[in-house]
Amino acid sequence: MPDEDQLLRHLYTEFRVPSDQYERRPDELRRLVAVWNDLSGRSDAPGELLHYVITLRKQKVKNWPTFNGKHRKLTPMPDDFLSPGEWAALQAVYMDLIVPLAIGSDNLAYDDELAAKVAKAFFKLTGRVVGGRLLFAAIMAKRKRGEWPTLPNKKPGLGFGDINEVV
Repeated sequence: MPDEDQLLRHLYTEFRVPSDQYERRPDELRRLVAVWNDLSGRSDAPGELLHYVITLRKQKVKNWPTFNGKHRKLTPMPDDFLSPGEWAALQAVYMDLIVPLAIGSDNLAYDDELAAKVAKAFFKLTGRVVGGRLLFAAIMAKRKRGEWPTLPNKKPGLGFGDINEVV
């Protein structure tokens, strides 16, 4: 609805957090969603709302608001965010839970249930509590640098096999 669209744009601008940073700011995303649901009377899940915002942002014709450098800054994720053993554990979780689903990296940010499963499996292997969205952000950072396993391309010669790979 047009009034809901305007409300969401207003909230997005007021929160001053770029949509691609919400994976690393899960508390901020929960806050945005709680305010949105309260004011709109809706009951959207964080992944659903984030997916909607990112989809609109990517469509130039939708003229999604930008911050022109006035967003809340996010410090870079340190390289030692996880120990070498924890990185190995996260990769094992990724291979067990995510690769068989053959979903693209963009979809990781929107699946609340999968984020919870990844966090739980990571905890079982490491004993460390780390939010699923934060683990997804770590995976994405490694994938963008080419330091993470890529998904197999099911149909050779067509489309994308992975985030940085055009076949």
